[in-house]
Amino acid sequence: MPGLSIHRTGLLLALGLIGAAVSPASADAQGLPEVGRELAEKFGPAIITVQILVTIGDDSSGDEQKVEAIGTVVGPDGLTLVPLSAIDPTSMFRGMGPQAMFFTMNMQSRVKDIKFLLGRRKEVPATVVLRDPDLHFAFLRPLEKPAEPMTYIDLTQAVGAEMLDPIVTLSRMGKAGQRKVSLATGEIRSIVEKPRMFYVPQLSLNGLGVPVFNGQGELIGISLLKTSPGGMEDMMGGAMTLNATQLLGGMLPIILPAEDVHEAALQAPEEAPEEALEEEAADDVGESSEPAPEEPAGETGP
Repeated sequence: MPGLSIHRTGLLLALGLIGAAVSPASADAQGLPEVGRELAEKFGPAIITVQILVTIGDDSSGDEQKVEAIGTVVGPDGLTLVPLSAIDPTSMFRGMGPQAMFFTMNMQSRVKDIKFLLGRRKEVPATVVLRDPDLHFAFLRPLEKPAEPMTYIDLTQAVGAEMLDPIVTLSRMGKAGQRKVSLATGEIRSIVEKPRMFYVPQLSLNGLGVPVFNGQGELIGISLLKTSPGGMEDMMGGAMTLNATQLLGGMLPIILPAEDVHEAALQAPEEAPEEALEEEAADDVGESSEPAPEEPAGETGP
């Protein structure tokens, strides 16, 4: 299908599966490895694998793909954040000007099925309850409330950051890495204050839609991608050398403050839409999913 390859590439970028050649964290960040390991032990179960069956195509045909994204559980009831591009791969191109729009003007994406892959081979059907195209993420919710509270990242317990502060991200590997918890370190390289505040990190991509903490283990925000209407040239300006921004074609990895994410989370409906429940009840899924990670899914919040 014409133009489909760019969408497959974009989908991989959006899910944070393509690493970036950027500088590592400062070696002077004392105690950061220990802090990271403690975060992985405490909050690892809040970083889950989300399996999404999505159809991508034009008005006349579509390509069905089963993809995996990383989700961050932000509420004990299972409310989970994912990058918007995880459920709508074409969304990442819409803010990048006319050239990018040319490839997507006839393309559509439709979510057909969502499952949370939790511990002990447990699969939890879920649905989209809120999309935020301005902030480029979406919220998912289990179709049925969990019997026990899930481990989650408390967005109300967050702090700010300064340039060159050491940071650590908490994520999860893909299928090839047995979906194990993963950590990456870095630092804050810049802070943009207007029109909306965000931090620009210097670190390897460790997944999008995942929490970022400071050197004391305090939450700063969520990692996302920011696109530019002017594309790569507008993002680069004149001061950036070859780095993640160029490799990602005008999409800049950022950290959105947890406060902004929390405000959006408050708008998410507390119940799954009735139509989603009806579709799940009527749907006879014939395909079996890949085995979920064996580690515990977590039962209590922090």
